[in-house]
Amino acid sequence: MSKPLLTSIASVRPEKAIRWMLVWTLGLVFVIGLNWWVFDQIASAIDLIIFVERMRDGSRKVTYVTEVQGMEGDTIVLQDIFVFEQLGIDENGRVVGRQKPVGIRPKFIERIENAGIHLPPEIFGVDRLRPW
Repeated sequence: MSKPLLTSIASVRPEKAIRWMLVWTLGLVFVIGLNWWVFDQIASAIDLIIFVERMRDGSRKVTYVTEVQGMEGDTIVLQDIFVFEQLGIDENGRVVGRQKPVGIRPKFIERIENAGIHLPPEIFGVDRLRPW
């Protein structure tokens, strides 16, 4: 079993980070002609994108927590889990905000729970009492 790997990629959005990885692997695509294989490898190797953005005050904030859900055809499917909501600027000129859940539990939550980490549905903005 392989060990978890953490890496960083510079981009302007989580979707662009995936595109950068595709650009890096284009040499492989041109050599062996298996672009679907490269897409599938990327989609299966990455569970989560933590996107950090520089704010206008110079600080860096996590602006997206995005799950890589897999493939649909030849498209890598991404789903935001949390997005940064800017609430304003404080008296010192710093950006103030919060991580806002989009209301969807990630598909890999079962693996997190199997590792002994319990995250209640409310963290993801999911109400336990919803009938659906």
